Amino acid sequence: MQINKATERHYKLQHELQEKDAARATDIDVSTLEQDTCLTLLNSRAALDSALHEAKHEMQLSVVTPTEHCDWITFDTDGFPHVNEAIQSRPEKIYALAEYEQWVEDSLTAWMEKALRQPTARHCTSISRSATYYKGLALQLYNGSPDQLSVMLLTLGDLWYALDRIAGFMVPLVHQYSPGLSAAAFNVLLLPKYTQMQRLRRLQMHIEARDRNTQFGPMIADTDDSTGFSYKYFDQSPELQKLQVKILADAKIHKEQKLREWQSKTTQHNTLTTEMDSLHCSTTADPDGNTIHDNKCRKCDLQREIQSISIHIFEWPLPENQTESRLAVFHSCCPKFFVAWQNLTWILAHDLGRVSDTAGATPEDYLAAYVGLEPYYKKKGSRLTLASSLKSVSATHFREYKFPIAWEQVFCRNGLHWRLYDKTQRCWVSQQEERSAYTSRCRVILPEGPYQNLQFAINSTSHSQNEVLAAQIECSPDLNIHEYIAFGSLRADGERTQWLNICRELRASTPTWNTESVCGLIRQTVWEAGSSGTTTLRTTHGVFESLHFSMELLSNLEKMLESIQANRQCHYAMEIVIVLALRTLLLTDANEVRTQSLRLLQNCRLAAFQWVEELESALRTVTDHIESRKLRHSLLRAGILCKMTFDVAKEHRQLSMTTSEDLTFWTAAAMTVQANTPGADELLSKDLQRLLLRDAKLNHALYDRVKEHSINTDSKSIDRAVSRVWSAFDSALDSWEYPKQWSSPWISKKISATLNTKSQKVSYNFLTGEILIDERSIGMLPKIYTSHKSFIRLFAGEVFRVLASDMGGMLYMTAKELDGHHFYFCMKNQDLVIKAKRASKITRFIPSEQFTDDLPTMLVEDCTHWLDLKTSVVEFRPLTRKFTTDTRNWQLVYRKRSSSYLENAGARLVDVRSPTSQNTLDVLGCLETKSFMHITMSSDGQYHVFLPRFGLHFFKNRNGDIECQELRKIIDKDQSVGTLIGLRSRLVLCAHGGRSRKLDRVVLVPQGSVSTEIDGWHVGVDITTASHNVHCFRFRHDSILKRLEGDGSLVSNLDQAYLHALTSMILPDPFTGYMGMEESIRILDQQILRCGKPLNHSEIELLNLIASITPRRIFYPVHLQAMQL
Repeated sequence: MQINKATERHYKLQHELQEKDAARATDIDVSTLEQDTCLTLLNSRAALDSALHEAKHEMQLSVVTPTEHCDWITFDTDGFPHVNEAIQSRPEKIYALAEYEQWVEDSLTAWMEKALRQPTARHCTSISRSATYYKGLALQLYNGSPDQLSVMLLTLGDLWYALDRIAGFMVPLVHQYSPGLSAAAFNVLLLPKYTQMQRLRRLQMHIEARDRNTQFGPMIADTDDSTGFSYKYFDQSPELQKLQVKILADAKIHKEQKLREWQSKTTQHNTLTTEMDSLHCSTTADPDGNTIHDNKCRKCDLQREIQSISIHIFEWPLPENQTESRLAVFHSCCPKFFVAWQNLTWILAHDLGRVSDTAGATPEDYLAAYVGLEPYYKKKGSRLTLASSLKSVSATHFREYKFPIAWEQVFCRNGLHWRLYDKTQRCWVSQQEERSAYTSRCRVILPEGPYQNLQFAINSTSHSQNEVLAAQIECSPDLNIHEYIAFGSLRADGERTQWLNICRELRASTPTWNTESVCGLIRQTVWEAGSSGTTTLRTTHGVFESLHFSMELLSNLEKMLESIQANRQCHYAMEIVIVLALRTLLLTDANEVRTQSLRLLQNCRLAAFQWVEELESALRTVTDHIESRKLRHSLLRAGILCKMTFDVAKEHRQLSMTTSEDLTFWTAAAMTVQANTPGADELLSKDLQRLLLRDAKLNHALYDRVKEHSINTDSKSIDRAVSRVWSAFDSALDSWEYPKQWSSPWISKKISATLNTKSQKVSYNFLTGEILIDERSIGMLPKIYTSHKSFIRLFAGEVFRVLASDMGGMLYMTAKELDGHHFYFCMKNQDLVIKAKRASKITRFIPSEQFTDDLPTMLVEDCTHWLDLKTSVVEFRPLTRKFTTDTRNWQLVYRKRSSSYLENAGARLVDVRSPTSQNTLDVLGCLETKSFMHITMSSDGQYHVFLPRFGLHFFKNRNGDIECQELRKIIDKDQSVGTLIGLRSRLVLCAHGGRSRKLDRVVLVPQGSVSTEIDGWHVGVDITTASHNVHCFRFRHDSILKRLEGDGSLVSNLDQAYLHALTSMILPDPFTGYMGMEESIRILDQQILRCGKPLNHSEIELLNLIASITPRRIFYPVHLQAMQL
């Protein structure tokens, strides 16, 4: 009887849900359609008014003021540097990293020696905290640049060396343990400088000495015996010993308190039980005289009181095992020096040394949160903490017991198993078995192309030439077989032969030197440190002890330069010559080699600068902007190569930059690089990004030398460089003014007025190569313009020549037309103002974000918006034709004091905040969001709505029904389908006519992210769609077979099965006769799902979602296997 009533109740509730579906809104009230085409424009109105006002009145312009850079690094009270975290711009961040790295190279040793006189934990903390921030910023900016990542690893290695020495001096016990770092792991670093190789040798010798003198295993390790660092340190730490005594004393007190509580409650339980046993349940009579149980029965009250008596268990806070007990105490109050040492060591060993983490099981308890030790835990910034894979008894359902209970059950021993756990990477230390190696970070990756399958030839020197010969069948058809063998054999047969192979191939000219892949191979070969030998030159570069080899290598490089210097396309070959010449200069001490190397670099400089002049000349005559972009990229590369010839060691800088002509080359090349660098580096190729990064660090490295040479030798060199870009510059009358503060990169010169010219101020930046005249850039837009989001959206990082503006209120104009327009630029506060002029028509670019929430998303994000300053009409141009006027584009007719409207081919857009828009959302909101609905009134006053993501048009037909133009169906007045009950994101369409309405129905369901929530006694299912490309499933409502039929595709069937499973009820669906889960299983069992083709991403995702519905049974607790969840 009860079962029948329950079933009846469920059927009633199911019927209520169907009626709720059937009663969905299906009609759209369009009575206010015409007046709703007046746009409110709440967000964009201010921007449009401001633009029109400024067109009539001179706007206040913002000029590029030479600003002083902020301090790149700051120093703490101990004199240790930290990268300034307040720096925001990418160039300043790069200079900050370079400054930090320079301090580590020049001053770390002196700072360390001073700290060793009176070492403190604060010194260790400063190093660790500073290194951690440096590492995060360097990884972000050096990504994709193996040589700079190598510098980062060397810098962190130096910092670790200093920290390890200070920690070992404070606590000699530290040096009895293995450091956990491998000296050989640093062999793969790419180090162009000899001083870097010296620092590497010192670091590796320290690690090797630590390994030789070690008595125990690594300090960062889980140990179950008395050899662990925490166990040994505990013996010599009175602070930790006192802490353990306090923990045990407090635990003893708590145990005694718990014992008294147990005794008291046991007595109470026994007393109440005795009293209850002596009583009988009392009865009373109801109004009819029947005997019933008394609600105030004393025995029942006692029984409830007895059942309410409970006690929480007491868990001993420390493990019985002495090693684990000391480990817990040690990490509860971890020494600060150890936290610092451990954090930095783990960064080098794990974060940078391993490609991936082994996650393991999720911890059940953490030392910091464990209730037994939480009062004693002191936070000291340790990244590694203790965690347990077993849960504390006090956190399980066993934590509370009813009486009667024995004391042995109330008191329990500590069952936690503490192990080291990385909170940041969420992994167990003991499970990270991958050996630390830096190979993946310090390896040049070959670009796509014919050399791509030769990556093995770059990765190491372990392969043999015979293996290369045997694998020549893998040679790409686009690559000559001899080049394949030469490329693969360059690093073959060990480290000692690499330089000999390079010298031989320079003579033979077998490889095509002017390729990115060959250039990458050379950089990897000549910069990689290789295995340590008996000298700083190591095994790889020991060949430079031979004067004959060095001279022969330079002779071959000179011949190569002669063959390429007339061809400005040979920039990769030129980079190879420069890299090899610099490396030779740095690795040899012989005067003959030094002289010839410097002469070769000077010849490279002359050749590269000749390329700069040729490219600038070609750029002045080119008209096609695509060709112009290519030339500018070549010009940028040539300027960088010219500057690269100055990248010598400190002791050679005076020899490299001696004459005024050298300073002129450097200044002119710096101006060229600065002027041709787009605002967003990511718009360049990865190779050019690599060169720009290295060039920025070279600017920092040579800043002192360039400025010193300019002051002490010949400032006229800068005049000659300025004259190249500004022909009207007169350098004879005035001299440059240098700021008192050395770190200030700007110098300036005032040019007096003449009869025909006004007084002007010229400013030059030694650091970036930027030049300003009266605080305006010459020839190119300032960086603040080209890096602005509006400029990038319109011109995609294009760099073009500009002139002083001939339009009032604007600063710059393009020297040439672009797509038939002259563009004008200026800054107003922090906003970039862009105008376009074609004939007499002037339009102003309105940033897209101004129209957010005022107009449909696609009209905002997929268009550029140009305001005609004369007619006040905003044209919405597609991104693919952002400079082309077309009558087919949407036009916003803006009126400040009257109605504004957006029209296209006679149709007007309905305002997104109007009643018509809300009424449309009530009906179609189950399928699409309001921001993607284009609701319009046609020229004949008819209502239309277009859903662009689905490609569906709806309109109101003569009968007043909402009809879908593509499907030739109307929105069904009855939105119930008898299945998928609870799915809110669906729309039911049907055919015209009475009988057809029931026989020809279609259910539209969008594809997207599915979310569920409790809706009354059932589930509510919603589908959200975020991307611009969304698919809409069409399921035919088959009234004969009583099922929904999709289009037969795999993804359609999987989506339908998933939705049926989510909306499953305990009763069969009225339409299908099956429960949702049964229907889902039927669909999944179809033969069409047994396909042999690879699954795409959407299909795999749906299968995972279906699998996630399946209940997973796990034991709780896991080790008991007694209960299932």
